[in-house]
Amino acid sequence: MIQDWLKRLRTFWSANRRNQVIVAASCAVVLVLLVSSIALLATRGGASANAIAQATATPLPQTATTAVPSPTAGSIGTPLPTSPVNRPVVGGTQAAFTAAYGKPTSTGVDSGNNLPTVDYNGGGPLGSVTIELDSSKSYVVGVVVSAPQNAPFDATNLQPVTLHFAPGDASYDSAQTITNGSNEDVAIFQLGHSPLLASTIPNSAFTDYQGQPVQAGTFSIEIYLIQGTSGKLAYACSLRLGNWPTSPAA
Repeated sequence: MIQDWLKRLRTFWSANRRNQVIVAASCAVVLVLLVSSIALLATRGGASANAIAQATATPLPQTATTAVPSPTAGSIGTPLPTSPVNRPVVGGTQAAFTAAYGKPTSTGVDSGNNLPTVDYNGGGPLGSVTIELDSSKSYVVGVVVSAPQNAPFDATNLQPVTLHFAPGDASYDSAQTITNGSNEDVAIFQLGHSPLLASTIPNSAFTDYQGQPVQAGTFSIEIYLIQGTSGKLAYACSLRLGNWPTSPAA
């Protein structure tokens, strides 16, 4: 989803490697602002590329700050779907994002799957928020949150962002790293499971990258790392319905 957008963003950060040395020192300040911003947004109440990962996923150490508890045992219930929840989260509505972030800055269509996209100004430590909608524009298929220019995210502590754009009832599998052909870490991938999504979104929305159905309520989280920063800095993160590991190196 929105692969061209992610590719341009990745190119920007690659071209500004020298600036990353300077901004790395300010990441702690940015993180404080980020957490504060998310807390404010929470009182007012995530699209990914469509290329398949040509990389190896390996479990992160248990001490990694990106890991979250594994889901509890038991299957997610499958009641008949109702209308999407009106919240600015993956599986939510465009109206909820507009209420949270104001008038969209632009709209478009993903050339990869012809689904509509909407861009918002994230404000503060959130550079921009881009959502992708289903073909009927009924619910949000995915969310991409990008860092402001020259102010990358602290990749080791992005949990406040990803949790803000995920349903509050979600449980999570262990996080994994995605590496490229040079064995460099290029992304962190994680699956979430939400009974709320299972009960409000059609089962057909939950598939893997091959179009095969997955458990209703499943969604993907991915953090896109800036190469050359040893996995410490990230330029964007995304959430998407289903099981869709994507390749930021494609």
